[in-house]
Amino acid sequence: MLLGGLILGPSANRASAGMGAWLALIGGIWFTVGPVISQLWRVGGLAAPIGAPLGGNLLQLLEQLGYFFGLGAVVTALAAFALGRITVRSVHD
Repeated sequence: MLLGGLILGPSANRASAGMGAWLALIGGIWFTVGPVISQLWRVGGLAAPIGAPLGGNLLQLLEQLGYFFGLGAVVTALAAFALGRITVRSVHD
């Protein structure tokens, strides 16, 4: 996601901007579905699933939205806007 944004930001042509937008889109989708998919593997160390959130119900909700699902939705939307903007050809008035 960060790499896609760094490629997309200063890009001067459509090819590199499109690649950056696609990388950001894939990263945003992973933030959205990654916590659920991470429950499929049962390993320890750095590859361990995210685990259960701590605190009360409100704190758990804010943690899940802020770190995973909400962040993934925002990144996916921004990458989709960038991809849409890149694919449209400019028309001279």
